[in-house]
Amino acid sequence: MSGGGFESVDFSNREEVSGGRWRFSFVVPESSPYFKEHFESFRLLPAVAEIDIAVRCASGVLERDISVTALKKTKFISPVLPGSKMILELDFRSGGSIGFTFFTEKGDKASFGVIYYSI
Repeated sequence: MSGGGFESVDFSNREEVSGGRWRFSFVVPESSPYFKEHFESFRLLPAVAEIDIAVRCASGVLERDISVTALKKTKFISPVLPGSKMILELDFRSGGSIGFTFFTEKGDKASFGVIYYSI
């Protein structure tokens, strides 16, 4: 993963929606290193970048670094283009797992899955 990708993300909101469920609103600008060398003629956010954003947001909520041990039931439905306004929902579950869902600003599901982690 290109260095500085996460630092380039422009977060506008972080809120706890309910116990264990968090919502982040953000834009990944066209200048983000996440887009470097990924389909030069058709830039889109790589799946690994979506996972990176979800893991780093989860680490921020937990206030500690986490290590991914597995990804399950992961599906990438629609591309995330440079400058897209996105919403990430994280659902912290028992047993060291986090459900994640990325939505477009219109509310369409862009991707989802479950991250298993250790501390």
